[in-house]
Amino acid sequence: MADQLPIITGTRAVNVTATASTSLIGRGLSAIQRKETGIARTELDARYRQARDIYNRITYYGREKRFNADLLPKPGELVEDEQLLQLQPFFVMVQQLADVFTMLQQLADMGYGKAYFPLAGIYQGGQGISQNIENADYYSRMAFDWCFANQALNDPEIWRDLGSIYYHGDGVEQDYKQAAFWFCKAAEQGNAAAHSYLGFMYDTGRGVEQDDEQAVFWRRKAAEQGHATAQLKSGILYFNGRGVDQDDEQAVFWFRKAAEQGNAAAQYDLGFMYDTGRGVEQDDEQAVFWWRKAAEQGHAEAQNNLGMRYCNGLGVEQDDKQAVFWCRKAAEQGHAEAQNNLGMRYCNGLGVEQDDKQAVFWCRKAAEQGDVTALEKLTEFGINWKDT
Repeated sequence: MADQLPIITGTRAVNVTATASTSLIGRGLSAIQRKETGIARTELDARYRQARDIYNRITYYGREKRFNADLLPKPGELVEDEQLLQLQPFFVMVQQLADVFTMLQQLADMGYGKAYFPLAGIYQGGQGISQNIENADYYSRMAFDWCFANQALNDPEIWRDLGSIYYHGDGVEQDYKQAAFWFCKAAEQGNAAAHSYLGFMYDTGRGVEQDDEQAVFWRRKAAEQGHATAQLKSGILYFNGRGVDQDDEQAVFWFRKAAEQGNAAAQYDLGFMYDTGRGVEQDDEQAVFWWRKAAEQGHAEAQNNLGMRYCNGLGVEQDDKQAVFWCRKAAEQGHAEAQNNLGMRYCNGLGVEQDDKQAVFWCRKAAEQGDVTALEKLTEFGINWKDT
Protein backbone atom coordinates (compact mmCIF):
# COMPACT_ATOMS: atom_id res chain seq x y z
CA MET A 1 0.00 0.00 0.00
CA ALA A 2 2.70 2.50 1.01
CA ASP A 3 4.54 2.34 -2.32
CA GLN A 4 1.33 3.37 -4.13
CA LEU A 5 1.04 6.72 -2.39
CA PRO A 6 1.08 9.51 -4.97
CA ILE A 7 3.60 12.32 -4.86
CA ILE A 8 2.05 15.68 -5.70
CA THR A 9 3.72 18.97 -6.40
CA GLY A 10 2.93 22.42 -5.07
CA THR A 11 4.44 25.79 -4.23
CA ARG A 12 4.41 27.85 -1.06
CA ALA A 13 6.26 30.69 0.63
CA VAL A 14 7.84 28.94 3.61
CA ASN A 15 11.60 28.71 3.99
CA VAL A 16 13.19 26.26 6.41
CA THR A 17 16.85 25.90 7.29
CA ALA A 18 17.82 22.32 8.05
CA THR A 19 20.06 21.63 11.04
CA ALA A 20 22.54 18.80 11.41
CA SER A 21 21.76 16.04 13.86
CA THR A 22 23.26 12.80 15.03
CA SER A 23 19.83 11.31 15.79
CA LEU A 24 18.21 8.65 13.62
CA ILE A 25 15.77 11.19 12.24
CA GLY A 26 18.62 13.60 11.57
CA ARG A 27 20.55 11.00 9.63
CA GLY A 28 17.41 10.29 7.63
CA LEU A 29 17.17 13.99 6.82
CA SER A 30 20.78 14.06 5.70
CA ALA A 31 20.11 11.13 3.38
CA ILE A 32 17.27 13.04 1.73
CA GLN A 33 19.37 16.18 1.40
CA ARG A 34 22.16 14.24 -0.30
CA LYS A 35 19.70 12.95 -2.93
CA GLU A 36 17.63 15.93 -3.95
CA THR A 37 16.22 14.27 -7.08
CA GLY A 38 15.28 10.78 -8.11
CA ILE A 39 14.50 9.58 -4.58
CA ALA A 40 12.68 6.27 -4.60
CA ARG A 41 9.15 6.50 -3.25
CA THR A 42 9.86 3.56 -0.95
CA GLU A 43 12.66 5.59 0.64
CA LEU A 44 10.33 8.56 1.16
CA ASP A 45 7.78 6.20 2.70
CA ALA A 46 10.40 4.86 5.09
CA ARG A 47 11.55 8.36 6.12
CA TYR A 48 7.98 9.44 6.66
CA ARG A 49 7.16 6.35 8.71
CA GLN A 50 10.18 6.93 10.93
CA ALA A 51 9.27 10.58 11.53
CA ARG A 52 5.55 9.90 12.04
CA ASP A 53 6.16 7.08 14.53
CA ILE A 54 8.40 9.33 16.65
CA TYR A 55 5.85 12.14 16.41
CA ASN A 56 3.00 9.83 17.45
CA ARG A 57 4.96 8.42 20.37
CA ILE A 58 6.07 11.73 21.87
CA THR A 59 2.93 13.79 21.26
CA TYR A 60 0.40 10.98 21.82
CA TYR A 61 -0.74 11.18 18.19
CA GLY A 62 -0.60 14.97 18.11
CA ARG A 63 -2.62 15.62 21.27
CA GLU A 64 0.20 16.77 23.57
CA LYS A 65 1.33 20.39 23.22
CA ARG A 66 3.72 20.82 26.16
CA PHE A 67 7.01 20.53 24.26
CA ASN A 68 7.67 24.24 23.91
CA ALA A 69 10.97 25.13 22.29
CA ASP A 70 11.37 28.17 24.56
CA LEU A 71 11.65 25.81 27.57
CA LEU A 72 14.98 24.48 26.27
CA PRO A 73 18.03 25.67 28.27
CA LYS A 74 20.13 28.46 26.84
CA PRO A 75 23.68 27.67 25.65
CA GLY A 76 25.84 26.84 28.65
CA GLU A 77 22.91 26.81 31.05
CA LEU A 78 23.09 23.05 31.58
CA VAL A 79 26.69 23.40 32.71
CA GLU A 80 25.89 26.27 35.06
CA ASP A 81 22.79 24.67 36.56
CA GLU A 82 23.20 20.97 37.23
CA GLN A 83 19.60 20.76 38.42
CA LEU A 84 18.50 21.18 34.80
CA LEU A 85 20.05 17.81 34.01
CA GLN A 86 17.00 16.32 35.71
CA LEU A 87 14.98 17.54 32.72
CA GLN A 88 17.24 15.88 30.17
CA PRO A 89 14.48 13.45 29.04
CA PHE A 90 12.23 16.43 28.27
CA PHE A 91 14.96 18.28 26.38
CA VAL A 92 15.71 15.18 24.32
CA MET A 93 12.05 14.87 23.30
CA VAL A 94 11.87 18.54 22.29
CA GLN A 95 14.99 18.08 20.15
CA GLN A 96 13.58 14.91 18.61
CA LEU A 97 10.42 16.80 17.66
CA ALA A 98 12.55 19.55 16.12
CA ASP A 99 14.31 16.88 14.05
CA VAL A 100 10.96 15.35 13.10
CA PHE A 101 9.73 18.77 12.00
CA THR A 102 12.72 19.25 9.73
CA MET A 103 12.24 15.85 8.17
CA LEU A 104 8.51 16.38 7.60
CA GLN A 105 9.16 19.83 6.16
CA GLN A 106 11.60 18.37 3.67
CA LEU A 107 9.07 15.70 2.69
CA ALA A 108 6.31 18.29 2.35
CA ASP A 109 8.55 20.45 0.17
CA MET A 110 8.83 17.48 -2.19
CA GLY A 111 5.04 17.09 -2.29
CA TYR A 112 4.82 14.06 -0.02
CA GLY A 113 1.19 14.49 1.03
CA LYS A 114 1.07 12.40 4.20
CA ALA A 115 3.55 14.79 5.80
CA TYR A 116 1.09 17.70 5.71
CA PHE A 117 -1.09 16.58 8.60
CA PRO A 118 1.58 16.16 11.32
CA LEU A 119 3.40 19.22 9.99
CA ALA A 120 0.27 21.33 10.55
CA GLY A 121 0.10 20.08 14.13
CA ILE A 122 3.73 20.96 14.78
CA TYR A 123 3.24 24.50 13.45
CA GLN A 124 0.35 24.94 15.92
CA GLY A 125 2.99 25.13 18.66
CA GLY A 126 4.11 23.16 21.68
CA GLN A 127 5.76 20.44 19.62
CA GLY A 128 9.42 21.30 19.25
CA ILE A 129 9.30 24.60 17.33
CA SER A 130 7.86 28.07 17.79
CA GLN A 131 4.21 28.51 16.90
CA ASN A 132 3.38 29.74 13.40
CA ILE A 133 -0.40 29.98 12.92
CA GLU A 134 -0.15 31.07 9.29
CA ASN A 135 1.84 27.97 8.36
CA ALA A 136 -0.40 25.79 10.55
CA ASP A 137 -3.45 26.99 8.67
CA TYR A 138 -1.71 26.51 5.32
CA TYR A 139 -0.72 22.92 6.02
CA SER A 140 -4.10 22.14 7.59
CA ARG A 141 -5.74 23.03 4.28
CA MET A 142 -3.11 21.08 2.39
CA ALA A 143 -3.62 18.08 4.66
CA PHE A 144 -7.38 18.06 4.16
CA ASP A 145 -7.13 18.47 0.39
CA TRP A 146 -4.59 15.66 0.09
CA CYS A 147 -6.30 13.24 2.48
CA PHE A 148 -9.71 13.82 0.94
CA ALA A 149 -8.34 13.39 -2.57
CA ASN A 150 -6.67 10.12 -1.56
CA GLN A 151 -9.42 8.65 0.60
CA ALA A 152 -9.82 5.75 -1.84
CA LEU A 153 -6.40 4.39 -0.92
CA ASN A 154 -6.68 1.47 1.46
CA ASP A 155 -4.81 3.38 4.18
CA PRO A 156 -6.40 3.61 7.66
CA GLU A 157 -3.92 6.30 8.66
CA ILE A 158 -5.34 8.64 6.01
CA TRP A 159 -8.87 7.95 7.28
CA ARG A 160 -7.78 8.51 10.88
CA ASP A 161 -6.17 11.83 9.90
CA LEU A 162 -9.36 12.83 8.09
CA GLY A 163 -11.31 12.07 11.26
CA SER A 164 -9.01 14.28 13.28
CA ILE A 165 -9.20 17.07 10.69
CA TYR A 166 -13.00 17.05 10.79
CA TYR A 167 -13.05 16.77 14.58
CA HIS A 168 -10.85 19.83 15.15
CA GLY A 169 -12.04 21.78 12.10
CA ASP A 170 -8.49 22.23 10.83
CA GLY A 171 -8.57 23.21 7.16
CA VAL A 172 -12.27 22.39 6.88
CA GLU A 173 -15.51 23.19 8.70
CA GLN A 174 -15.76 21.24 11.94
CA ASP A 175 -18.06 18.25 11.62
CA TYR A 176 -18.26 15.66 14.41
CA LYS A 177 -20.39 13.26 12.36
CA GLN A 178 -17.81 13.23 9.57
CA ALA A 179 -15.09 12.76 12.18
CA ALA A 180 -16.91 9.75 13.64
CA PHE A 181 -17.42 8.32 10.14
CA TRP A 182 -13.71 8.41 9.29
CA PHE A 183 -12.61 7.19 12.72
CA CYS A 184 -15.03 4.27 12.37
CA LYS A 185 -13.73 3.47 8.88
CA ALA A 186 -10.13 3.40 10.15
CA ALA A 187 -11.11 1.50 13.29
CA GLU A 188 -12.73 -1.25 11.23
CA GLN A 189 -9.31 -1.82 9.65
CA GLY A 190 -7.71 -2.26 13.08
CA ASN A 191 -6.10 1.18 13.45
CA ALA A 192 -5.41 1.50 17.19
CA ALA A 193 -5.36 5.30 17.19
CA ALA A 194 -8.77 5.32 15.49
CA HIS A 195 -10.07 2.87 18.11
CA SER A 196 -8.95 5.31 20.80
CA TYR A 197 -10.51 8.32 19.08
CA LEU A 198 -13.77 6.44 18.48
CA GLY A 199 -13.87 5.57 22.17
CA PHE A 200 -13.50 9.26 22.92
CA MET A 201 -16.37 10.12 20.56
CA TYR A 202 -18.68 7.66 22.33
CA ASP A 203 -17.49 8.95 25.70
CA THR A 204 -18.37 12.56 24.85
CA GLY A 205 -21.33 11.93 22.54
CA ARG A 206 -19.80 13.95 19.72
CA GLY A 207 -20.87 12.74 16.28
CA VAL A 208 -22.44 9.64 17.81
CA GLU A 209 -24.95 8.94 20.56
CA GLN A 210 -23.20 8.99 23.93
CA ASP A 211 -22.58 5.42 25.06
CA ASP A 212 -20.29 4.51 27.98
CA GLU A 213 -20.18 0.84 27.01
CA GLN A 214 -19.10 1.62 23.45
CA ALA A 215 -16.49 4.02 24.81
CA VAL A 216 -15.07 1.20 26.92
CA PHE A 217 -15.26 -1.27 24.02
CA TRP A 218 -13.26 0.84 21.56
CA ARG A 219 -10.74 2.07 24.10
CA ARG A 220 -10.11 -1.47 25.27
CA LYS A 221 -9.46 -2.57 21.68
CA ALA A 222 -6.88 0.19 21.36
CA ALA A 223 -5.41 -0.50 24.81
CA GLU A 224 -5.00 -4.20 24.04
CA GLN A 225 -2.96 -3.22 20.98
CA GLY A 226 -0.58 -1.30 23.24
CA HIS A 227 -1.94 2.19 22.51
CA ALA A 228 -0.67 4.12 25.56
CA THR A 229 -3.29 6.89 25.48
CA ALA A 230 -6.09 4.31 25.32
CA GLN A 231 -4.52 2.45 28.23
CA LEU A 232 -4.51 5.69 30.21
CA LYS A 233 -8.14 6.40 29.30
CA SER A 234 -9.14 2.84 30.19
CA GLY A 235 -7.60 3.37 33.61
CA ILE A 236 -9.60 6.58 34.01
CA LEU A 237 -12.83 4.76 33.06
CA TYR A 238 -12.19 2.15 35.75
CA PHE A 239 -11.20 4.85 38.25
CA ASN A 240 -14.47 6.73 37.67
CA GLY A 241 -16.69 3.69 37.02
CA ARG A 242 -17.80 4.93 33.60
CA GLY A 243 -19.18 2.10 31.45
CA VAL A 244 -17.60 -0.47 33.80
CA ASP A 245 -17.81 -1.30 37.48
CA GLN A 246 -15.57 1.03 39.46
CA ASP A 247 -12.32 -0.86 40.09
CA ASP A 248 -9.18 0.80 41.45
CA GLU A 249 -7.04 -2.28 40.82
CA GLN A 250 -8.00 -2.31 37.15
CA ALA A 251 -7.33 1.44 37.03
CA VAL A 252 -3.84 0.81 38.40
CA PHE A 253 -3.33 -2.03 35.90
CA TRP A 254 -4.00 0.21 32.90
CA PHE A 255 -2.21 3.24 34.34
CA ARG A 256 0.85 1.07 34.82
CA LYS A 257 0.67 -0.30 31.26
CA ALA A 258 0.70 3.24 29.86
CA ALA A 259 3.23 4.54 32.40
CA GLU A 260 5.71 1.83 31.49
CA GLN A 261 5.51 3.05 27.89
CA GLY A 262 6.55 6.52 29.05
CA ASN A 263 3.12 8.19 29.03
CA ALA A 264 3.59 11.12 31.39
CA ALA A 265 -0.09 11.54 32.26
CA ALA A 266 -0.30 7.86 33.21
CA GLN A 267 2.86 8.17 35.27
CA TYR A 268 1.27 11.06 37.12
CA ASP A 269 -1.95 9.09 37.70
CA LEU A 270 -0.04 6.02 38.89
CA GLY A 271 1.84 8.24 41.33
CA PHE A 272 -1.51 9.50 42.59
CA MET A 273 -2.70 5.93 43.18
CA TYR A 274 0.40 5.17 45.24
CA ASP A 275 0.00 8.46 47.08
CA THR A 276 -3.59 7.72 48.08
CA GLY A 277 -3.32 3.94 48.37
CA ARG A 278 -6.08 3.30 45.86
CA GLY A 279 -5.81 -0.06 44.10
CA VAL A 280 -2.33 -0.51 45.51
CA GLU A 281 -0.62 -0.36 48.89
CA GLN A 282 0.11 3.25 49.88
CA ASP A 283 3.77 4.03 49.18
CA ASP A 284 5.26 7.54 49.30
CA GLU A 285 8.48 6.45 47.60
CA GLN A 286 6.61 4.90 44.68
CA ALA A 287 4.47 8.03 44.39
CA VAL A 288 7.64 10.13 44.15
CA PHE A 289 9.19 7.65 41.70
CA TRP A 290 6.34 7.95 39.20
CA TRP A 291 5.83 11.68 39.69
CA ARG A 292 9.52 12.17 39.00
CA LYS A 293 9.20 10.17 35.77
CA ALA A 294 6.39 12.47 34.65
CA ALA A 295 8.09 15.63 35.92
CA GLU A 296 11.23 14.84 33.94
CA GLN A 297 9.04 14.86 30.83
CA GLY A 298 7.73 18.34 31.60
CA HIS A 299 4.39 17.35 33.20
CA ALA A 300 3.50 20.46 35.22
CA GLU A 301 1.20 18.81 37.78
CA ALA A 302 3.83 16.17 38.54
CA GLN A 303 6.51 18.84 38.82
CA ASN A 304 4.47 20.72 41.40
CA ASN A 305 3.73 17.54 43.38
CA LEU A 306 7.40 16.57 43.31
CA GLY A 307 8.34 20.04 44.51
CA MET A 308 5.96 19.77 47.45
CA ARG A 309 7.33 16.33 48.31
CA TYR A 310 10.80 17.85 48.53
CA CYS A 311 9.29 20.59 50.67
CA ASN A 312 7.69 18.12 53.11
CA GLY A 313 10.24 15.31 52.88
CA LEU A 314 7.63 12.65 52.06
CA GLY A 315 9.07 9.77 50.07
CA VAL A 316 12.25 11.73 49.48
CA GLU A 317 14.85 13.55 51.57
CA GLN A 318 13.70 17.07 52.41
CA ASP A 319 15.41 19.62 50.15
CA ASP A 320 14.22 23.24 49.89
CA LYS A 321 16.31 23.96 46.78
CA GLN A 322 14.84 21.00 44.94
CA ALA A 323 11.39 22.12 46.09
CA VAL A 324 11.99 25.53 44.52
CA PHE A 325 13.40 24.02 41.32
CA TRP A 326 10.41 21.81 40.62
CA CYS A 327 7.79 24.34 41.71
CA ARG A 328 9.42 26.91 39.44
CA LYS A 329 9.34 24.56 36.45
CA ALA A 330 5.62 24.00 36.97
CA ALA A 331 4.98 27.69 37.65
CA GLU A 332 6.71 28.68 34.41
CA GLN A 333 4.20 26.52 32.58
CA GLY A 334 1.33 28.42 34.15
CA HIS A 335 0.43 25.98 36.93
CA ALA A 336 -1.48 28.13 39.45
CA GLU A 337 -0.82 26.04 42.55
CA ALA A 338 2.89 25.91 41.75
CA GLN A 339 2.92 29.70 41.28
CA ASN A 340 1.32 30.03 44.70
CA ASN A 341 3.83 27.61 46.24
CA LEU A 342 6.78 29.39 44.65
CA GLY A 343 5.49 32.75 45.86
CA MET A 344 5.28 31.43 49.40
CA ARG A 345 8.85 30.17 49.25
CA TYR A 346 10.05 33.61 48.18
CA CYS A 347 7.96 35.11 50.95
CA ASN A 348 9.58 32.87 53.58
CA GLY A 349 13.03 32.60 52.03
CA LEU A 350 12.88 28.79 51.83
CA GLY A 351 15.32 27.37 49.27
CA VAL A 352 15.73 30.82 47.76
CA GLU A 353 16.71 34.26 48.98
CA GLN A 354 13.76 36.06 50.58
CA ASP A 355 12.27 38.49 48.07
CA ASP A 356 8.95 40.29 48.57
CA LYS A 357 8.74 41.40 44.96
CA GLN A 358 9.22 37.88 43.64
CA ALA A 359 6.73 36.61 46.21
CA VAL A 360 4.12 39.08 44.97
CA PHE A 361 4.98 38.39 41.32
CA TRP A 362 4.28 34.67 41.57
CA CYS A 363 1.33 34.96 43.93
CA ARG A 364 -0.26 37.50 41.63
CA LYS A 365 0.24 35.08 38.72
CA ALA A 366 -1.69 32.49 40.71
CA ALA A 367 -4.38 35.00 41.67
CA GLU A 368 -4.90 35.90 38.00
CA GLN A 369 -5.96 32.28 37.51
CA GLY A 370 -8.42 32.47 40.37
CA ASP A 371 -6.20 31.35 43.26
CA VAL A 372 -6.56 34.26 45.70
CA THR A 373 -5.29 32.36 48.75
CA ALA A 374 -1.73 33.31 47.82
CA LEU A 375 -2.39 37.04 48.05
CA GLU A 376 -4.31 36.53 51.27
CA LYS A 377 -1.25 34.77 52.70
CA LEU A 378 0.96 37.70 51.69
CA THR A 379 -1.32 40.06 53.57
CA GLU A 380 -0.99 37.84 56.64
CA PHE A 381 2.79 38.15 56.39
CA GLY A 382 2.49 41.92 56.33
CA ILE A 383 3.41 42.39 52.65
CA ASN A 384 1.50 45.18 50.96
CA TRP A 385 1.06 43.45 47.62
CA LYS A 386 -1.00 46.29 46.15
CA ASP A 387 2.03 48.60 46.23
CA THR A 388 4.80 46.02 45.70
